[in-house]
Order: sequence, then C-alpha cells, then structure tokens
Amino acid sequence: MAFTTTSKFVQITPYLLMEYMYADEPTPETYFVNNGPVTVGYDKLVNGYMNNNVQIFNSESDYSITHNTTENSVVRIGESSFVTLDSNLIIPFNDYSDDLTNTIDLPITFPSNIQVIYDTVRYHIRAGYNLNNIDGIIMGIEYQDQNLEFVTVSQILIKKGTEQDYYLNPSPVTIGSNIYDKYFEIKIPNLKDMGDKYLTASNVFKPQTLASLISSSGEGFIYGSPIRISAWQVQNTVDFNGYQRYNSSLISTLSLEQEDPFSNIGATIKESDQGQFFEYYATDNEGFIEDFILFQNSIGNSYYISHEIEVLEQIGAAFIQTSQFQSIQTTAYDLPNYYRPIVRNAGVAASFTLRYTMSLVNNVNQNRTIRISTYTSSNPSQWGTNITPISLSNFPQVQKIYNRIYSQADIKLGNNNQGKIREIVKYSNVFIDQNYVTATINNLIFVDNTLSNIDGAGNSTAYGTGKLTIAISPFDNFYKFKFIKSGPSGDPVAIDLSSSGKFNLSFVNPKGNKIQIPSLDDRGVANPLSGELAFKIDESISMQILQVTDRRFFITNGTTINPASGSVSGSETIRVASGVSDNVLEKRIESVVATRRAENQSIASVGNSVSITGSTLASTVGNTSSVMYWGYWKKDGEEDFVTGATAAPAPVITTSGSGTGIIGTLAPAISIVKSIPPLSFTSGQASLLTSPGTNTSQSLKGNTLISALSAEMAGYKAIGWADSTIMQYFLNPGKPGYIKYPNLTKSDFVKAANGILSPASISSISVQ
Repeated sequence: MAFTTTSKFVQITPYLLMEYMYADEPTPETYFVNNGPVTVGYDKLVNGYMNNNVQIFNSESDYSITHNTTENSVVRIGESSFVTLDSNLIIPFNDYSDDLTNTIDLPITFPSNIQVIYDTVRYHIRAGYNLNNIDGIIMGIEYQDQNLEFVTVSQILIKKGTEQDYYLNPSPVTIGSNIYDKYFEIKIPNLKDMGDKYLTASNVFKPQTLASLISSSGEGFIYGSPIRISAWQVQNTVDFNGYQRYNSSLISTLSLEQEDPFSNIGATIKESDQGQFFEYYATDNEGFIEDFILFQNSIGNSYYISHEIEVLEQIGAAFIQTSQFQSIQTTAYDLPNYYRPIVRNAGVAASFTLRYTMSLVNNVNQNRTIRISTYTSSNPSQWGTNITPISLSNFPQVQKIYNRIYSQADIKLGNNNQGKIREIVKYSNVFIDQNYVTATINNLIFVDNTLSNIDGAGNSTAYGTGKLTIAISPFDNFYKFKFIKSGPSGDPVAIDLSSSGKFNLSFVNPKGNKIQIPSLDDRGVANPLSGELAFKIDESISMQILQVTDRRFFITNGTTINPASGSVSGSETIRVASGVSDNVLEKRIESVVATRRAENQSIASVGNSVSITGSTLASTVGNTSSVMYWGYWKKDGEEDFVTGATAAPAPVITTSGSGTGIIGTLAPAISIVKSIPPLSFTSGQASLLTSPGTNTSQSLKGNTLISALSAEMAGYKAIGWADSTIMQYFLNPGKPGYIKYPNLTKSDFVKAANGILSPASISSISVQ
C-alpha cells in the first residue's frame, strides 16, 4: 500500500544522509496494537545505567514492519558506551544485567485497541561505501517527556560491511556530487499525533493513550517540543562479559520539528492550455512559491529549487524510463516552467507517465524538502517525435515592410526592377578598449588635455614602454593603440605614423621565432595619421599565442608581412630628415628609415619570424623589423603585470647572453635593423642606391648619431639582449655595430645608453 508522506533530508556526515518522512494525510501509515490485519506491539525498557531513562522499541515479531526492535537496538551503559540488546543471544544483555528491565517485563499492555500513526526514517549510505573503515554508526531518536527527561524511541546500530539489511534504492538520491543508492529504514510513532490524541482524550482515557504508556512520567510528551536526533560513530568493539560493547564518539546532533513545517509546499505538473507543452512549478498553498522563498531568504536562509522530470512509458505491463530532465531554478519563482516530453515509443506504448520531483533546497545547510507529482496520459501519440500541426482559423498573411527615410524621396521601382531591391550592408568593427601608448620610459598622464604627474580618476594615461598589459582570450581579439607624445605646451599630440611603412604585432615563441600579425588597413577603424594602429588576432592564432611562455608583445615596423615597394622613387619612398624630432618614438622611426635607405645590403635573419596569411601560420621567413613599442600580455582573467621600482621582476629573458629565460635558450643576437633593397629599379635610379661597401653611418655625428644609436639599442634591449652583449656589439672592434658606427666614441655611447642600459653597465664603460 502506498502511504502519503512529506520528506525532509538532513546531511549527517558526508557518507550518511537522513531522510525523515512525516506521515501525511490522506493515507498516513497506520497500525493497531492489539488486533487487526497488521498489529504492532511495544516494549518498554527502563535503563538503570542512565538514571532510569526509558527506551522504547517494537516487539521482536514486528521486525519486518518497523525494523526497530531488539535485534538491531543497543542500550547505553555509559557516556559513550553501548551494548547490544540482541534477543537471539542465549541470555540477552537486559536479562544478564540487573540494571535493565528483564525480557519478560518488557511488553506494554494496551487496555484498548488503539491506532498508531508512524513516521518513516531512512538512513541513506553513499554509493560504494559500506562503513568498512569503522565498526558502525549508532543513530538515536528521542522525545522530550513532561518531566523534561528524554525518552529514546529508537537507538539502532547500523553495522559495517554487508551485515545490515539495506534496501537498494531504484532511484538513488543525489546531493551535490554524492550519490546514495542504499538505505536502512525504521518506523517510529508520530509525535504530533500522539500529542494530539493525549490532549483530546478525557482524564479517564488519558492513561490508556500511547503517549502516556511509553512516556517516563506517564503524562505524555511536551507538546510542540522538537525531536532530538544524535549520531554516534563506533570507534572500536570490545568484549564486555561476553557481550559486544561499542565504544563510540558523538559526531552529530540535531533537532527536527514534530510536523513538517513545509506541509503547504507542493509540486504541480500539468498540460498547458497555452500551447503543446507542459507546465511545472513548485507551489505554496497551491499558489506560486515566490513569497515563501523571498521571506525565507530574507531571514538568513538561501533556498533554490531543483527540478527533475522522468518519462515512463508503459509497453505491455512494463514501465520503462526513456528520458530524464533536470534543471536548477534560482529566479522567477512566480512563473511556470515549460517542458515538452518526447515519447519515443509512441506507436506501441499504451500510456506514459511524467514523474516530477521538486526539491526545495536550503543552500545554507543542504536541508531539502521533496515533493513528487505525476501526470499520466493514455494518448502517447500526441507527444511522439512528430509535433501535431496547430490548426488556425485564419491563415497567416505575409507582411511586406518598407523602410522609408524621413524627408527623403520615395523609392520608385520601374517595371524592369520590380523585386530587385539592392541590399546595402555595412560592417562596423567594434573595439572595446583603446590603449594610449608612448615610447618614453615613463607614463604620460593628461588631465583636461594638460600634462600632469598625478594619476587620478578620469585621467588619460599613455603607457610607456613596458608599462602596458593586454589580455588575450582563446577567441578573436581586437586591439587598438594610439601613439601620443607631449606637445610643446604640455598637451597630448598624436604621432603621425602614416609615412612610416607597415606595422606588425609580434610575439616570440619558445624556439625564438616570431608570430606576427599585420595591422588593419581600414582607416575608418584606425588612422595612422592620428597615431592609431589596429590589429585583429584570429582565434587560431590566439590559441597558439596562449601556448607561448614569453609574456611580451612587440609593435614592430618592418617588411615581414607587407611587400617592399616596386620602385625606389615611387610614392611609397620614405624620406625623413634625421634629428629633426625630439620625441624618442619619432627618433626611432627616423633612424630605422634612414638606416634602411643607407645600408648597402640586406642581412637575412634566420628563423626569426613567422608570416601570417589570414588565420594560417606559414613557414619561417627572413625578417627585417624594428621595435617601436613593447609591453606584456596576459591570459584573459589573469592579473596585470606590475612594473616599477617596488614591483616584482617582470617576466623577461635572463640577462645572460646565452642563458635561458621565459622563452628558453637564446640564439646569438642579430641586428633588427636591416637595409631593404628595392624589388626592381631602372639604371637611371641606380644612383639613388648606396654603392657596395659604403657605410653611411660614418656621416652620423652629434645628436643625430646619439639618437640613431639610442633607438637601435632600445630595440635590442626590448628583444632581450643583455647589457654586456649590446656593449660588445658596438664597442668591440670587428663587431657589426663597431663597423657600422666607426666614429662612435665611448662618451657618445654613454649618452645614447643613458636610460636604456643599467647604471652599473654604464658605469663600467666610464672607467674603461
């Protein structure tokens, strides 16, 4: 027979879950005590070890009904010691001990055949665990007597291994990540029902009520007092005069209400009248549950709802579960949820049932209240794999919509152009953030278009070299940089990059090769005339960059991606007078362009760049590039790199010329500034080229020489050259840098190195 109950779950330990099932109308579980189809009797034990406290359990013959008998019960003989009451022993322990009621005196005599309503308690054990590492669990349930003592109505031992009579749960309970697939079940008298019958009985019949007969005082239990539950873990089992004594420790205590405080909570699943689907939702007093949850959460609880719907199809006499749907609801408790089942065997199934389980979960303590509602239909074909078309009384009409621009002439179509309306689509790139950068060492801070030293809220900061961190996600990434400098009056001035050739966004992989992304040519997105550069990193390239260990990015000016001009006298020829600008970034650009024009041959670099076409990485190619700006990149979600005097060391390459750092072992350093011969030229243009063997760096002197040298050193420093390597490159006879600048003195070198090399390295030059 199916009984109506409402369940409350309480987590006792990670491996033990208690489900208290309150008896509920209209069909609570009920048994008589003297005669009837099924009867359940009671035994009452007075415990002299514990100040004559009373312990109640059912008769041994009722074990199959309540599982709450002496067969699995223990009696407490000390603060943390229990002894078995197993009646199958030759001499049960209560007959052996003079401090306990003998077996012959245990049964309670009922003057009348009263009816008792029962609650059910299930102790769920986690799947795969059989208490193998402990000797067992003792679970006690107590009611408070009118004399303020506690009467034990259940004190059972759940044994280790397979010694216990577990029920295998066909629908395992899932709490968080734990699954509980077996349980041990007992039944105890409903405290609320006992109290109600005791209070309503006349003084003559009060002593004959169950509450009076099983209580210690004979006056029943305190009305409305909570049920006390305790959990003891058996630490070891020892011999006690031939009986098993369980030395235990108390691991958990809790209190439960006498009646289900959520008796008004329900669950509803029904066919919707709004369409061909079902509505399901939790209810409070048959209305939506929103007010109940909002009130409970306002007083410190944190309730949410877990929904589960199972589809059970009846094929012959068998019910087969064909699908299961689960969802979590944290908002919109005043609206129904929608679900459309699919009956897979609609052609042969006689019927189908939707079994809806609603769990009201308190996230604070993981207590949960469960309600189950079902819907059964004998028309499974309606919910098969094909949806029945909806019949409309009026067929829908196709609407034609024309957009008209206000104050513009009407669109007129000739006979030959009807139906051939031209569609104009304009795509617009969106950049979430624009980064202001400057090639100076320090940041430039502008307040109301005026240079300032104070970085406050709402100000614009142009990040100096090595000061900016960009984030890279594993998807398409868009970046926009604007190069600015401090103008003559302290206002921010954009640097004109329109005549500086092609630009790339570069990264260095662990093998020392470069991954380069060309800047976008769309001037509607980024205009180099205003110092703006924009880059798009495709998703495939982003995934490769995220594997790189060197966390630096470089904005370079070079020819890796863009082909060189076909004519040295064409419109793309760059002519810049060196030494005109005082800005460091412009000096670098000027020096790079002048050096390329002046050098007589291209020095092919080996394996130092990767060309990108579209979103595909091509093979390694030679490259000629100069570093205009560099900074750090991070994975999306990571913290920015902190730079400055008090910051932790930035993730750069170690200072040893041949050592290992973020990107591994470094190859021998090579120049990043090369000359670029034109693809073709006429004999009349040959005079514009420098003759072989001529080094135009001999003509560089004074500030022009210092500016060019400073720009080249900064580029080498940016790609990880050590100070000692740079010094040897320019100051040692026979080295390429020494040959390039034959008029270079140590004094000029020190001036160019100031702010780029470390003070210690510069100091070592001065004393040579």
